[in-house]
Amino acid sequence: PLHGLANQSVLEWITELRKHVGDEASDADIKAFIWAKLKSGQVVPGYGHAVLRKTDPRYTCQRQFAMKVLRCDLAKEPELGARFIQEARAAATVHHPNVIQITDFGQLPEGIPYFVMEYLTGRTLAAVLQKGGPLPATRAVRILLQAAAGIGAAHNAGVIHRDLKPDNIFLLNALGAEETVKLLDFGVAKVAGAARITQTGIVFGSPHYMSPEQASGQPVDHRADIYALGILLFELLTGRRPFRGTESGTEKSGQTLNERIRFAQVNLPAPDPRLFNPKITPQLSAIVLRALEKEPPARFATCQEMLSALC
Repeated sequence: PLHGLANQSVLEWITELRKHVGDEASDADIKAFIWAKLKSGQVVPGYGHAVLRKTDPRYTCQRQFAMKVLRCDLAKEPELGARFIQEARAAATVHHPNVIQITDFGQLPEGIPYFVMEYLTGRTLAAVLQKGGPLPATRAVRILLQAAAGIGAAHNAGVIHRDLKPDNIFLLNALGAEETVKLLDFGVAKVAGAARITQTGIVFGSPHYMSPEQASGQPVDHRADIYALGILLFELLTGRRPFRGTESGTEKSGQTLNERIRFAQVNLPAPDPRLFNPKITPQLSAIVLRALEKEPPARFATCQEMLSALC
């Protein structure tokens, strides 16, 4: 439902233009300029890039940002527009090196919502896992530590992600340094104090990474994200997810695969990851299984507690 556009931050454009050409460029001028580019097709939907360059050869602005714009037809749906802006607000409240940085959000002319974020170079964790097989335990733990640190910062800011999965974990390319994790996509995040957008009982998220309470449409708290971290660590260490909808007891006629996976999340105990990778230590297996407890009070109470167990 989204267009990805790499662009200079709207706010930074305004700041730099005013700095170099005075007050000629207003907020409305800049937003109208972007809107005109979108309507004319000069900015093509999909990820690309554009760099604002001052005509004065002494000044070149080379910092790039990614811009996310809700499709025009979807922007007509009030709930989708509200959810889009909530994603921006949720991520913008979290200030942590392992969380995507939101630099601006608002509406273009005709009420089209957008937000601007840092431009990342690298690949998603999903792309890494597509190669198959488990990751070395040291790399798996290193990735999980950063993801848990970012989620812990979100929790401290009153934000529950609710859709942690490999597609929403980005690994930055850093020359001469270890890979850095960035958490993306707070589109179904729950924000403390924010108005409710979705109705109780409606299931949002990705079935393979849902907590039992989320899979059954019950209220969730931050421990739903801890469960998802357990699923992620299980997958990194074994090369497979704990529940795939093919387990004994999930075969029910008329049910879709996603329904069978949600049933397993709610009703079946998580298997010991050592069944699929005997190289996993008992200590690491115990951490995974505690994060995957069905009852939230039996899991790690906080991300910090899980981080302490992993270190």
